[in-house]
Amino acid sequence: MQDVLIVESIGAVRPWLEAILRQIWGDGLRISRYPICQPVQGIIQTHCFDLALLDISLPNPHGLDLIRNIRRHCPDAHIVATVLLDHEESLLQAIRAGAHGYLLKDTPAELFTQELLAILRDDPPMSPALARRLLRHFDPVPAGDTGIVPALGFKESEVLRLIAKGFNKQEAAEVLGLTYTRVAHFIHNVYRKLAATGLTDT
Repeated sequence: MQDVLIVESIGAVRPWLEAILRQIWGDGLRISRYPICQPVQGIIQTHCFDLALLDISLPNPHGLDLIRNIRRHCPDAHIVATVLLDHEESLLQAIRAGAHGYLLKDTPAELFTQELLAILRDDPPMSPALARRLLRHFDPVPAGDTGIVPALGFKESEVLRLIAKGFNKQEAAEVLGLTYTRVAHFIHNVYRKLAATGLTDT
């Protein structure tokens, strides 16, 4: 990790995020911080970041638009939405736009670090509320449907249904007789399928 972008509307949160990133990767990390999306739209035309932490509540242009543009111009960048509330509809829209995961800004620094590193390992978060919203988004897919929403696999649906009931990933793995890594893989696949539906909006 060498080059990180922070776009954050709350002034006190920007240095807090930077401190966490430097704690992980050291002082040699190059960090660009912005309070609004607009200047970044031009920068990403010619410069790509390894990681982008984006406040999706920003307007004019919206944080979701910035996610889409980074995804388009910098396909190898890891994009993480930062939010104050884990409202499932906002998170669904962020994932559809191309975010690889989301983090709550009021999370303690140590847990924030763990969750960020998990996202970078393709182990994104999944709350019960988001799992329920995703099940409504994907399921059921009518027989013979050739529309733009890809169907969930059987195991992907099973994992989401357990998490929707309040199981965490490890508990879901034990119920299904799977490893934690396998459950994380299924959730990562759900993110990818949801992002694929967002491609039709661009």
